[in-house]
Amino acid sequence: MTRAAESAERHARPPSSDFIHVLRRQFSLEHACLVALLGRKDAGRERLLDIWLTQIDWRCMQQIISPDLLAYLGHVLAQRGVFNRCPPWLQEQVLNRQRFTAAQWLRWRLELRSIVQTFREHGIDLILLKGAVLTSVAYPDTCLRSMSDLDVLVQPVDMQRALRLMEAGGFGCPNYYGSMHPELFSGRSAPAMAEIAVPLQRSGTRAFVELHTQLESAEPAYPVPTAMLWDGAEDVDLCGLTCRTLDKHEFLLHLVMHLSEHHLFEHGLRSLLDVHLWIERHHAQLNWRLIADQARRRGYAQWVYLTLRMVRDALATPVPEAAFMALGAPAQLAAKQQLAYEQVLAEGRVTGNVPHFLIKTLAQPTIASAARLVIRRLLPRCTATPAAMVRTLALPETTGIGLAVRRLLGDLRTRLPKYFRAWRAGRLRWSSLKRAAKLLSQADRLRDLMQTPVRAGAPRR
Repeated sequence: MTRAAESAERHARPPSSDFIHVLRRQFSLEHACLVALLGRKDAGRERLLDIWLTQIDWRCMQQIISPDLLAYLGHVLAQRGVFNRCPPWLQEQVLNRQRFTAAQWLRWRLELRSIVQTFREHGIDLILLKGAVLTSVAYPDTCLRSMSDLDVLVQPVDMQRALRLMEAGGFGCPNYYGSMHPELFSGRSAPAMAEIAVPLQRSGTRAFVELHTQLESAEPAYPVPTAMLWDGAEDVDLCGLTCRTLDKHEFLLHLVMHLSEHHLFEHGLRSLLDVHLWIERHHAQLNWRLIADQARRRGYAQWVYLTLRMVRDALATPVPEAAFMALGAPAQLAAKQQLAYEQVLAEGRVTGNVPHFLIKTLAQPTIASAARLVIRRLLPRCTATPAAMVRTLALPETTGIGLAVRRLLGDLRTRLPKYFRAWRAGRLRWSSLKRAAKLLSQADRLRDLMQTPVRAGAPRR
């Protein structure tokens, strides 16, 4: 950096507590610049961006940007009038991603219209969750947020009929899931009688749909009757298609719990951006006292506090200080934030590029626990998860050795080619495996820390 640039940055710099400076010190200039671009416009950050955009290494920026963020990044760069200052190759990637996402949404909307119409004809009510709603409601344009699947909530009494209608519509359980024992689907923190919604795939396409009867923010994990969520559901317009979704406050709580406790922030910046844009879209209508009271009564105020603090610090999301006072700060907040940001800024790509079972084994604290994990993988217990709680069209017909053989054959057919390509690309180096195992251990550490009580003296109501 030149002396003139250093002087300009010092002049533009807001107070040292500004979080993007923490990101720059602990991660990189490119990380700090990316977060500043995605967040709410702020005069101090805008001045910094004018300086930083002339200094960043665009190749490094490309390496840290998740493909899911490319379309939205192009949008904010264009809004700031600096898109043309990006390298031509990056401009092309952004435009291609926006075209792809726009075409993808048209396909998803077609699938969604068919599902909604079929369910309504058979008297099945549904609530849309997450991506389909965010794409149309929170994001400025449907070409800016990609989707990997449709998440649909139905009443428990309607689940079997809904599954059969999906089957009649050409959806089925992917072969990979059909050879897995239910125990291997569930996370170690899943509560008793928690459902496992296995994706249903339309034959010959990449269209996946997950049918749910439960949410991470409600029963059985937390004392929130699912019927209450249905009573408060409201209509939403998805580009001319009217559907039901959760109440604004419940939608926000579900988003927070899905990205934080359920996925431990592994989905990266895009998940934080989802929360940020939902709050931006509805902040004038959100009752923060209600949100805090609900989170405390249900027992997940710490997760809500941590997530909201992260989006406010990183993306300048308009969350009032009174909301944090009502929630109560978690103990060891700084340590928890650091662990969470490690996951967020890794974007899941470190762990996603290497064999998950291998890094999970490497992440075990002892040799004995690693050995138990391998044995559990080879010979899952037949009674680990009630088959009735697996929401899919196919379940393995064998257990024990028979299931292990089926799964081994499936791995040989589908996973070995993937791992060979990863090895050829250099992603299976020992350094990559250690980094991925460290991230997994940090995620486990975060979950353990979040079991600690709220800091003494935090206000409660």
